[in-house]
Amino acid sequence: MLALATATLLVLAFHGVVIGIMRQGELRRANDAQHDMAVWRCRSMGGKSAREVCLLQLALKAPDAMQASHPGVLLTVALVPAGL
Repeated sequence: MLALATATLLVLAFHGVVIGIMRQGELRRANDAQHDMAVWRCRSMGGKSAREVCLLQLALKAPDAMQASHPGVLLTVALVPAGL
């Protein structure tokens, strides 16, 4: 009886962990899609300076995890002239 209760609790705990991971993955994908859309909007701006400033602002707002998953934004930030 104790083994059955233990096994049931382990299965429920595993289920909770899997559901949490799935939700985290969904949030991550939604966040990535939102960020990609913002990068697209920046890159579609008319002037080069406006694009660079937009990408710089986007990179400064992005959390560290987002910056690590979007290295192109960091490269763009490094190319922005110091006078901006």
